Amino acid sequence: MYISDKFWHNYVGDTDDSLNLVAMLNELEDNEVSIDTLFEQIGISQDLQAVRKSTDNLCFTNSDGVTVQFAYAINQILDCAAIMLECYVNGSVRLSELDDYIESEREINIVASLGNHEFISHVLQDFIASPKEYDICEMLDDDGIAEMVEVVTELHEELYNPALVRHNYAIKADQIKPVLTDWEGPDACIATSRVTVQNFKVGYCYREEPQDPTDSGWRFMAGNESEGYMSDPRYAFIYSLNVIANYDPEVLSVLKTGAVCAFSKNAEGRLVPTPITLEGKDYDCAEPVPSSCAAAHQGSDSENCSPETAADAGTSTEHDN
Repeated sequence: MYISDKFWHNYVGDTDDSLNLVAMLNELEDNEVSIDTLFEQIGISQDLQAVRKSTDNLCFTNSDGVTVQFAYAINQILDCAAIMLECYVNGSVRLSELDDYIESEREINIVASLGNHEFISHVLQDFIASPKEYDICEMLDDDGIAEMVEVVTELHEELYNPALVRHNYAIKADQIKPVLTDWEGPDACIATSRVTVQNFKVGYCYREEPQDPTDSGWRFMAGNESEGYMSDPRYAFIYSLNVIANYDPEVLSVLKTGAVCAFSKNAEGRLVPTPITLEGKDYDCAEPVPSSCAAAHQGSDSENCSPETAADAGTSTEHDN
């Protein structure tokens, strides 16, 4: 677990509040949990003063009908932030890794809206600047407060500085091969972590008009992402088309189709045209235009369509954050 010891069990994830949060997550039916759902069930108001000074209403009722109290709102914010970081790095978190007493191998992931991220970032920065305004610091001496501020500072940096997010990619950078050799023009695209971290094949993709001179317009998803997942900006990043073709060579069969177009994976594992609506306008996708690498790649090793060096491919062979 990425956050183990570094954050979890290090002023974050090491209180009774933390154990109660994990127990609550284990009782929720869905394996994908939104920050809004967690805050609502616990009773956390997205108000800074309410997080600084906790109320007596922070609790949840477990399946046995027992009301479980939370002591400090800031604990829940920090614990959620750490679990979110784990999910962004590894795609999900196994609850038994958060609490040894949980025997199941169940995995969950937490999703947050842009507004949730803004609030959590604001709380973490406020705690860093004014820790003694938070009631939890009544339990700590000055050295403990300073150590906790240091941990929270690093947590905030890793969570909200994209350059520091260390995704556990399913295909490592040195394993990326130059499989897209005939591409001309911008090659940046967006893909979700379901593809690049959890290693799902591309189940749905579409091409829109490019947003900037480096953008190819292509967007790649596994196809099983929820609306909440798609609204969380930390689950989608920019990559080169060559990188995504390494994860699923089937995308080579459609890459040269012009915008606007969309494709979904059929039962045979092929990407086929599908209608799409963008910005209120309906589009019927034309027949796909493949990269010339597609035919060479089908049923063969990806190196059969590779140049002698990665530089010849014209696309990055590394993951772009």
